[in-house]
Amino acid sequence: MKIVLIGESYFPLRNGISSIMTMLAEGLVRKGYKVTVVTTYHVDRTVNEHNGVHIRQFKVAGNWISGMSGEVSQFIDFIDKGDWDIQHHHACQNWTFDALINWYPVRKRPVIVTPHGFSSLNNSGWKSYFDRFREVLNHIDAVTCLSSAFEEVPYLQKIGYRHYSIIPNGVNIQEFESIFTCNLRNEWGINERYWILNVSNHVGLKGHNTLHYLAENLPDTSVVNIGRPIQTRRFNLDRMGIYSGCYYVCRVKEYLISNFQTRQCNRDITVSAYKHANVFVLPSTREASPVVILEAMAAGLPWIAFDVGNVRDHEGGIIVNSKQAMVDAIRRLKNDPDFSNDLAERGKKHVRLKHDQEQIIEKYTTLYESF
Repeated sequence: MKIVLIGESYFPLRNGISSIMTMLAEGLVRKGYKVTVVTTYHVDRTVNEHNGVHIRQFKVAGNWISGMSGEVSQFIDFIDKGDWDIQHHHACQNWTFDALINWYPVRKRPVIVTPHGFSSLNNSGWKSYFDRFREVLNHIDAVTCLSSAFEEVPYLQKIGYRHYSIIPNGVNIQEFESIFTCNLRNEWGINERYWILNVSNHVGLKGHNTLHYLAENLPDTSVVNIGRPIQTRRFNLDRMGIYSGCYYVCRVKEYLISNFQTRQCNRDITVSAYKHANVFVLPSTREASPVVILEAMAAGLPWIAFDVGNVRDHEGGIIVNSKQAMVDAIRRLKNDPDFSNDLAERGKKHVRLKHDQEQIIEKYTTLYESF
């Protein structure tokens, strides 16, 4: 069976969509499927095949509301002429789904959509989009939702769409059971201090200002962010290496707050950081189904998060509603190792039971084979 996965981000980028698509694409290849990923062009992507997955990239930007620019017609033509058996989109509200809105009624293969949340559903400026999206769903063969905890399922039920199912995110459990050798605590100057870890790129919704607050209010700890800057496409500033989001603010805060640091790391170092740290924090103000929470649990870390996305689905952590409440929760875990260890064990059991990537890949293959 030939499958095309379509999403805005993929290897070598590291973010939620990229991580999920990489897990699925490479897992499908291991099972013998022929997989093509269609994604946005990126200057750091220098190969057209990685771990058995064919990669086709297009220089396109935008969405149905803002308008799309670049190789839009070439993308549509590529999809129309493809000989895949299944077409699976990851995320809406961007060009990888929106450019094909007029194509879905004449689609040549079953189309599956995993929305990853409807972030603009309640935004009045997007009303026309969701009016049109409702019509488009008549030509979508299946929708998979990551959880019933956020807006997707209630929306689909409200409009009477029945062809949906829940398939959660997964993680590579084996990756976190390997032995780590690098001594990050010494290399990064953390030593024996209580280590608060966050893994997220420099995007405003990731709440990095809360990380600064934690560092300022918990001076006997080390707060470490692992994340990459985001290139801005406005005015072609990306060509000059200009970044958007909170990257520059975080770099300034790194100089002003002695116990805060932000780092760009490869995957092996990131996994080691999970295994070295004492607690993981998720201060995002908007998420769908954050993979980093699953990774923290797989590494045996207790977690603390704001009430976003589907974090209430998970065990092994504490949900808070303010920056100060997050500070208080960290102090509680720091001062009560037994409670912290109990949360960590509950999280490890939960992620292994419900979010092992092999189980998740099997659920997708069962869906694909049903068409």
